[in-house]
Amino acid sequence: MATVIGVTMLVASYFFTDMPLVLMIGQSKPGIEFLKKIIEVGGMHRQLLAMIWAGIVLSLLGIQIYLVTKKSDKTRGLRMAGLILAGLAAASYPFLSKDIYTYIFSAKMVVDYGVNPYVIAPNVFFGKELWLDLMGSVERPYLYGPAYLGLSIVPLLILGTNRVITILASFKIINFIFFVMGGWAVEKLVKDKNRAMAMWWFNPLLLIELLVNGHNDVVMVALFLLGIVWLEKKKIFGWVAILLSVLSKWISAGLLPIVVAGKYRNQVAGLMAIGMFYFLMIRGDQAWYWTWMFMLLPLIEIRDKKSWVAIFIFQVILMFGYISFVVTKKWGEGWEVLYWVWKFGYLLPLVVWWWERSHVPVKIKTREIT
Repeated sequence: MATVIGVTMLVASYFFTDMPLVLMIGQSKPGIEFLKKIIEVGGMHRQLLAMIWAGIVLSLLGIQIYLVTKKSDKTRGLRMAGLILAGLAAASYPFLSKDIYTYIFSAKMVVDYGVNPYVIAPNVFFGKELWLDLMGSVERPYLYGPAYLGLSIVPLLILGTNRVITILASFKIINFIFFVMGGWAVEKLVKDKNRAMAMWWFNPLLLIELLVNGHNDVVMVALFLLGIVWLEKKKIFGWVAILLSVLSKWISAGLLPIVVAGKYRNQVAGLMAIGMFYFLMIRGDQAWYWTWMFMLLPLIEIRDKKSWVAIFIFQVILMFGYISFVVTKKWGEGWEVLYWVWKFGYLLPLVVWWWERSHVPVKIKTREIT
């Protein structure tokens, strides 16, 4: 089942390959004419492809609900299925976001031009670089941390800056490696292995945003979770991982109180999850912002199965914004009501968890009077 979903995801993504990428690859390369045909077919059958992507998301949701509501000891088989699914997602084309091209070109600015991307915006290279036709925002300087910039530079130093497909593949491989490390950390942090599998390996939000779209949030999230795990036994490695997480994408700096909370880590993580919820209510207009919640959810002992089912359903509601994008090439049209329902719904399981933790029944000891 997972392999079928992964292969469908892989094939369906390439119908939305960006034409500027085809031009960069070159007309003489083998397979280019076939790729052009695929793009043409994709443009003519957007509604069908939207239904296919809806089916992918709902199928993964079904697996998540099954895992959190049923008991199973077959974690090894599940892990292998999750690895295959993650590999196929990483090999898919990043059709829902252009951020990965921003990462690549920012590193190219350092390697080829020797300029500081924190100071110089990519738009100064208009007319010189075809990469800019693939990027979303070219007016802003680099927004991410120096650790991620350094990591982005490594593939270009090794492979060169002109091998378009190889460079793109290398960034996807890096995301896959960090995704696997993050999955390992989640399994260490979450006692219920089925819940860990549902939360990470079969999560459509994480698979699509972190692997298909290639967002660098996976580096920040994975390093933070690894840091939490390693702090228990290997404190130096733990602090290094958390520092690198902060220096990859600054958001995890706001979660540092969890690191020093000690035995109150679970309670602090719960409060910060509610705080992050309100932050994302204001700022989280894109689905990948909500992947940040997965630095916190593995640390919260939400035992109620219905709460997990609610979280998974609410995150999928937002993802149906993908369908409007696939059909119209515009984000959010027709899904505003569901979007806000989902946002408010995400808070409910967190409030239930905090209420249960804060209102523990008090046992009163009594003595018989003789």
